[in-house]
Amino acid sequence: MKVREFHKTLVCIRTKFWLSRATEEPKLKDLPVNEQIKAAKVLVIDSNGSQMGEISTRDALAHAREQGLDLVLVSPNANPQVCKIMNYGKFKFDSQKKEKDSKKSQKVLEMKQVKLSMKISDGDMEYRAKQVLKFAERGYKVKVFIQKSRGRAQIYDAKGLDILRKFADMVSEEYRIEKEPSFGMYDINMVLTILTKKEKEQRNNAKNENK
Repeated sequence: MKVREFHKTLVCIRTKFWLSRATEEPKLKDLPVNEQIKAAKVLVIDSNGSQMGEISTRDALAHAREQGLDLVLVSPNANPQVCKIMNYGKFKFDSQKKEKDSKKSQKVLEMKQVKLSMKISDGDMEYRAKQVLKFAERGYKVKVFIQKSRGRAQIYDAKGLDILRKFADMVSEEYRIEKEPSFGMYDINMVLTILTKKEKEQRNNAKNENK
């Protein structure tokens, strides 16, 4: 008797698990729809999210058609299988749009590198600053670096930090410092990233307030 009760409890837990999965928005893929569903009976989630329980696939399909919607198999590995009533065409369209938007937001920015030197002239620095501002149009991050000196000349490397900060100020209309100027193993470097629209607005407002 205890074994049977345990089995019933286990079935109940599994059913609740698959129902909870089915009430979530299914992932974008080719799901069996309407007549493609071969099971005789299925657990059904109505279009409003309510659970209709286990009914025949024929009755579930009829119920979906009464609403002008589709019966979609969202959990084929459940026992019994779980279906959801929805507008499948609209679901696929919305899912594809979300997927494209997600890929855009997850796009990894390519990084350009710009090399300066301890003895760089103001003219050369201005030229490189103009190059970096052009990188902003294409959405690039920028690593700016100065090769570290050798031998006794290393005592002047601290000057490199000031050069990098000066360069950051020259491109500040499009970039902000993401990684502060610091000493690496072989160079002195910083990383610049593009200002967001909100950051530009905040910077412009701050300038106007200081006038």
